[in-house]
Amino acid sequence: MRLIRKAGRAGFATAAVLALAIPGALIGQIAANAVPSGVSIAYSANAFHGSVESPRARCERHRTVSIFKVQPGDDSLVGRDETDRRGRYRVPEQGANGRFYAKVARKVVGGYNNTVVCQSARSGTIRV
Repeated sequence: MRLIRKAGRAGFATAAVLALAIPGALIGQIAANAVPSGVSIAYSANAFHGSVESPRARCERHRTVSIFKVQPGDDSLVGRDETDRRGRYRVPEQGANGRFYAKVARKVVGGYNNTVVCQSARSGTIRV
């Protein structure tokens, strides 16, 4: 009976060590799969438009792009759009005037054993 208790304690200790080690290994796996992203911005025909670019197509599709107007204090959100399958977006804005930039947020795509972290990006500022 005493032997069973010792095995139980050893099993518990092993499980505790694994419980601490596995999340750290997964974080390392996710960090190793970080993929850079870039976003462009232009304005014509009463709309902001551009694209999200990345070495991985998965990081270009279905990304939310936000357009901001530069102002004293906090910049204001003008609009958002989700990129199409080719990474392009379009945000209508009638009569825009001022300085603007685009941002795309970090996104985790994939699943078990093929997770990719698409990094966030900010475009340069344009004057309209």
